[in-house]
Amino acid sequence: MTREFNPAVDTRRTALSWDREAKERIDEIKLAFTRSGLDLKNRQLFLICLGLGWQSKSNPGVPPRNSDSARMDTLMPEDWAFFNAIAMKATDSFETLSSKDGVLDIVEGYAAGGLRRLVEIYDSTQSLVDALAAEIWPLIESWSVPEEE
Repeated sequence: MTREFNPAVDTRRTALSWDREAKERIDEIKLAFTRSGLDLKNRQLFLICLGLGWQSKSNPGVPPRNSDSARMDTLMPEDWAFFNAIAMKATDSFETLSSKDGVLDIVEGYAAGGLRRLVEIYDSTQSLVDALAAEIWPLIESWSVPEEE
C-alpha cells in the first residue's frame, strides 16, 4: 500500500494491540478457526473481535500499547471506514476523526471486549465457528437493505 492511501500516517503506531487478559488465548482461537477451514491472520481476527465487542457493547478500555495485533500496514481502506464509523457512533461526534490515535483507542477497546467474548464462546462450545455463527446470524438477519427503485 502506498503512503498516500494509508490513513495511518497520522499515527506513530506500527500495530494494534490485543487485550492483555485474553491475549494468551489467541493461538487457541486461531487454531479453532483453522480446524474449521479458516486460516485467520491478525487483521481478520481483530475485525471479528471488534464486531463482537461492538455488538455486545463491551469496551473494557484501551489495552496497554504492545503492538502485538494487526499491523497498521495490513489495514485496508474499508477497515478504516469501519473504524471511523464505530468511533463516530461511540462518541456521537465526527470530531473524533481528527485524531487517528483517538479512533484507534476506541476500536482497540471494543476489540478487547470482543476478544473476551470470543474466549467465552470458545470455552463454552464444541465448535467456535458454529457458535459464533449462531450468535451473529440473528443480527445479520435483522438488517434490512432498502430495495433499489
